[in-house]
Amino acid sequence: MKKLSEIKDPELGFSIVDLGYVNDVKIRKGNVIIKIVLTTPLCPYGGLIFEMVEKAVKNINGVKSVKVEYDWDNPWSIEKVKPEIRKRLGL
Repeated sequence: MKKLSEIKDPELGFSIVDLGYVNDVKIRKGNVIIKIVLTTPLCPYGGLIFEMVEKAVKNINGVKSVKVEYDWDNPWSIEKVKPEIRKRLGL
């Protein structure tokens, strides 16, 4: 989660963790599966965000593989954004 917190949404400039994009992270024997949700499935930066997540996690010592998936079962909502970020965004 620390590494994911370093990744910023290219449009908003806040961490994908603070914006509530990371729904789940599973680690098993060096294999990592990350479930991500975006503000909209058609987000123009979605591909870039997924690439940034994969690249950042692959560089962690001990990680063998990384799979980033869109979490269709748990859509994004404004409540997922940290309160201090909502305030800064005027939401």
